[in-house]
Amino acid sequence: MPCCIAVYEKTDGKTYVSWMNTGLMGKMMKGVVPGVMKVASEESEQIVKPLFSR
Repeated sequence: MPCCIAVYEKTDGKTYVSWMNTGLMGKMMKGVVPGVMKVASEESEQIVKPLFSR
């Protein structure tokens, strides 16, 4: 399962963080995959969220 988080700086001098919406992607799958991807998406958000409080 992809778990890609990108951190980059644009020419405006600001730093940006982006990541794939695995929860949304999981909705297109069948079986146990949607539940697993939902949990993975929530965990990714917990990892990245503290970056926004800086």
